[in-house]
Amino acid sequence: MAVTPEHPLSASLERGRTLPSKSKNPASAAFAQHMQTTIARAKTCMLNAQQRQKHYYDRRHVLSVFEVGAEVLLATTNLHLRTTGTRKLIPRWVGPFKVLACMGGTAYRLDLPDCMHQVHNVFHVSLIKPYRSDGRTQPPRLLTRLMTALNGQ
Repeated sequence: MAVTPEHPLSASLERGRTLPSKSKNPASAAFAQHMQTTIARAKTCMLNAQQRQKHYYDRRHVLSVFEVGAEVLLATTNLHLRTTGTRKLIPRWVGPFKVLACMGGTAYRLDLPDCMHQVHNVFHVSLIKPYRSDGRTQPPRLLTRLMTALNGQ
């Protein structure tokens, strides 16, 4: 069982209460006031840090939504390929493949060729990217050598 330690003042401060300013002991009143200002400053610092992290995340995050029938490229990072050379010489993206269905918003079912029958055809959105047919970036089509490496022949 996990126990979350809390400071005695945190329960009263979360409910919006303030500690009594008049006390018989002036040191305890000063300590209570110091704790209130420290907790308030810590809360503002946490909110500022959260907003800053959200800003940097939103700046780089791109929501990828693919329609059924769209062509996408598949990353080769998780494909276990048996190649004779080094892994860095194989293409990073292969395809294009057609999207058959959206599985829950973050995964897509792709129409893979028969030579890739051993590979599960549902991939996370981070492993696919849209295919541009304008000719600017042309990834290699499914190479025969790559598919024989995938099948282990």
